[in-house]
Amino acid sequence: MTARRRFTPVLTGAVAPGLVYLGGFAVFTWPWAAHAGTAFFTDTGDGYQNVWNMWWVNHALTVLHQLPWHTTLLHAPYGTSLLGQTMNPFNGLVAVALLRVMPLVAAFNTMVVFSYVATGITVFWLCRTFGARYLPALIGGFTFTFSAYHLAKTLGLMQLVSLEWLPLFVLAWWRLLTAPRVRWALAAALSLVLVLLCDYYYFLFAVVAAAAVAVHLWRRGELELAPRPAAVFAVVTGALAAPLPAALVLSNLSDPMQGGHASAGTDAVSLVLGGGHWRFAWLTRWYWGSLRAGPADATVYLSVTVTALLVVAFLWRDRLGPHTRFWLAFTGVAMVLSLGPVLVVHGASTGVPMPFALLKALVPPLDYNVEPARIMVMATLGAAVIVATVLSAVDLHAWRGRAVLLAVCVGLMLELWPARPPEAPVTRPTYVSVLRRLPPGGVVDAAAPDRSLQLYDGVLDGKPLAFGYISRTPASVAKKDAALRGAIAGGAYGTLCHVYHLRYYTTPVGRPLAAPARLLYRDGTAMIYTLC
Repeated sequence: MTARRRFTPVLTGAVAPGLVYLGGFAVFTWPWAAHAGTAFFTDTGDGYQNVWNMWWVNHALTVLHQLPWHTTLLHAPYGTSLLGQTMNPFNGLVAVALLRVMPLVAAFNTMVVFSYVATGITVFWLCRTFGARYLPALIGGFTFTFSAYHLAKTLGLMQLVSLEWLPLFVLAWWRLLTAPRVRWALAAALSLVLVLLCDYYYFLFAVVAAAAVAVHLWRRGELELAPRPAAVFAVVTGALAAPLPAALVLSNLSDPMQGGHASAGTDAVSLVLGGGHWRFAWLTRWYWGSLRAGPADATVYLSVTVTALLVVAFLWRDRLGPHTRFWLAFTGVAMVLSLGPVLVVHGASTGVPMPFALLKALVPPLDYNVEPARIMVMATLGAAVIVATVLSAVDLHAWRGRAVLLAVCVGLMLELWPARPPEAPVTRPTYVSVLRRLPPGGVVDAAAPDRSLQLYDGVLDGKPLAFGYISRTPASVAKKDAALRGAIAGGAYGTLCHVYHLRYYTTPVGRPLAAPARLLYRDGTAMIYTLC
């Protein structure tokens, strides 16, 4: 085999699609590309929490030489479990290598770009697996990776941006069940582990999708099981994937975690129309302005263009291939489940119970720990496969077929074009730089304007922080936090120093501390006191 023939599949199957999606990312997220080294590709809320996550994984592994699921740098001095944290350790693990050659801002932004490019490629592969032609498969990948769901998650939710391994798992799992080989068992197991290392939600969705695929193939008589591949999948998954969810469940049973999401669903109108993170959001403000959820979770629409192609697929379901009905059902069920326990239309509850209410009754933890709107990621995945399937049935040699393809591309570009993306500055307040140079000691950082910047300050100064913004707080830690807040409110500085080992206290200039706290530093915005 010549070198050209050897590398052609790589060029056409990965490099070319990757360049397409990289270009799409630059266009859709402009002016991010112009600020790749000066601002984080995220917002200043939960975005800074995810910057801390990436920094912490590297710090835990390379400096403290420990696993990252417990820290004493937050909620000092007693520390806290991070099993419930939306830590997306996959990105942190890759950043361990990246941070050897680039600063944190570049490493963070590299992983954001990677998620969009890799997600497009893996969905492209999935579409090709189901017989889509090359160009339609590219459009299928574009539909998913630049979906409203995906783009809106750049508003601070890095763990939900990182969905590149979900399509790969579905592909590998399907192959394992229809043509069992050890390589597909390894691919399915390892991709499932990577899904888990990005987000617990996606891991749960992947497991449910795996069951749906298995049932579908069994009903069609296409399910094949082979002992060796099945054993490889079970062993690898059990060894690498099972311990983390098991630890989370056991930890939550012994020390319940606070801070979960209530099971609010998607507004029915949000399935089709552009939301608050759409470039032309002013056209639909009449509906999304009344939604309870913020733009990151309310912007989940498939678009009118994709919805039209779903209707076409339903009408053509008997001529589009043997698995079209499955993908239609897969998409439809995910959409219905995403509506949550009660149907909401235009911001108003109709009182009509939805299927998620039954799931919530059967599995009570779902009421607190699963946000139904995020199930739209699975509906969007199914819709992307259907888009590629429908367009593959269009005769692109005829002018009408080319006109349809052009209309779909223009429709997707206009309907998925996001609002100007947020940027989180690489900021270093002067008082934080001063803290970094001071001798070791814990900090009560009351000078930070909000809890996200307070957490980011911990990246900059590296000192243990009283309290700390994390996704899920164990009840035992919340109880200790309450006692610490009491000591702070009572001005018990001796207790803060000698019992809690908190040496420094920062405040805005307008809220000085009383004696015996001693002022170490003051500028126009903040003051630093020493408590001992």
